[in-house]
Amino acid sequence: MSTNAMLKVEQEVPEAVLAAYNIDSTTSKKPTKAISQWSTLLVDCVFRIPYLYTARRHRTPRNSILLYECKATNPYPSGASWYDRANHGINDLFIFDTASDKVPEKHKEGYSGAVRDIQRSWIEFCHGRLPWPRANRVELGKEPIYVFDNGSQSHLANGPEEALRKDVATKWEAVLKIANHV
Repeated sequence: MSTNAMLKVEQEVPEAVLAAYNIDSTTSKKPTKAISQWSTLLVDCVFRIPYLYTARRHRTPRNSILLYECKATNPYPSGASWYDRANHGINDLFIFDTASDKVPEKHKEGYSGAVRDIQRSWIEFCHGRLPWPRANRVELGKEPIYVFDNGSQSHLANGPEEALRKDVATKWEAVLKIANHV
């Protein structure tokens, strides 16, 4: 159910996870009746939760675990399905800044701010400096997560609830609670 065996579900998804994702007993047997909820659960398990799961699994003092969430949005209108949205791999767009001349005027300020923030953080990290506090040095649920956003809206959040939204963090915690060794 995830790329790192975070969840091992032989028969049924645990009730606590179904409840967190608003999947009732009827729709748990007929996933097409709750396609949006099931899709959210699967995307979270495959793409979104694993970084937090991995960070929690490797909480040793010698590790320097940094977490971030990229909410900066794609400024290129030619990609209709991902235009003006944060999408998978979008951080590469800002790290390498290969087509800033193609950014529409209305997105230039937000785009250049995100580029500046993300590049600064990666350069600091590459030079052995930690651009924000380690996630493995605090209690679970309070991990510092740097949120890269458009313009000058990037900020350090205190845990998943602050970095994401409360409802998203609640869903993730339901999955993490039943994940092995967490």
